[in-house]
Amino acid sequence: MSAALPSSFDEIASRLALGIEPIDAQRQQRILSPLQITFDDVVIGNKRPTFVVHPSNRFVILYDNYFEPRDRRINLRIFDTAVSKYSTVGDLRRYVPRKLRIKIERLRFAENRPPLARSCQPWLFPGAAYPVSDIMTGGRARVMRHGTRRRPLRPARWVRVIATIPASQTNLDEATVIGRAFGDDRGEFLLLLNGGIGLTPTNTHLSARITVFATRRDPVPSSDDRPDIDPLWDLPLERPTSLSSSDEVLIGNKLPNNYVKVVEHVASLPLGHLLRGNPDFVI
Repeated sequence: MSAALPSSFDEIASRLALGIEPIDAQRQQRILSPLQITFDDVVIGNKRPTFVVHPSNRFVILYDNYFEPRDRRINLRIFDTAVSKYSTVGDLRRYVPRKLRIKIERLRFAENRPPLARSCQPWLFPGAAYPVSDIMTGGRARVMRHGTRRRPLRPARWVRVIATIPASQTNLDEATVIGRAFGDDRGEFLLLLNGGIGLTPTNTHLSARITVFATRRDPVPSSDDRPDIDPLWDLPLERPTSLSSSDEVLIGNKLPNNYVKVVEHVASLPLGHLLRGNPDFVI
């Protein structure tokens, strides 16, 4: 029987299972440059299926025989890429990838809620190649792990970084966050400060506490060739509690599981200048 038309007509009804609208965390607006979103549950020919992407750069999954009968929890990968007519080019590093675990309700429950309630807006944070002006306040840096005789100094992958004021406040729960950054697989991060926070007309520098969070140890791949086959194999899995635009995981405020404070220092940041060539953070 038709869902909307008399039985004398044929129709095709597509129902939204999940919509994704990636947001640029720095500019607070929808990302318009090419992205890829895939999910891990179904692998076809050793490739993860992609979402359907609309010209507006919104991504959707529609209900089908896989999603309709039961609730599914899917692990989404969101990453920066360039797509040509013939192929998908590798990561352009404009945004740091994320991996999110999202629940998709079975169709008979989801139909009671409007399509917007089945959509979310995960924030992506600036990567090393993010287009940014040199008059932004912030800096570029890298986080490295201590080396040993067998393992030299190496990048700390997928770290999180925050800048807080006042710089003298060591209790981060009582400090004001003025900037957040995500590190990439090379340990590189781009920290840009929120405009106007803690500034006065006479300021030329801002003293801020820079704190880095990471896992205490590197994860271990299940096989020696896994990092070559899957460059995002150890991307931390984040679990939003809702699809709300204010969810602390989706907007990047909540740390992944097992992340702890690993290093911090106080920096004097010149206002209106993007610092480069900063010393590495070594953890």
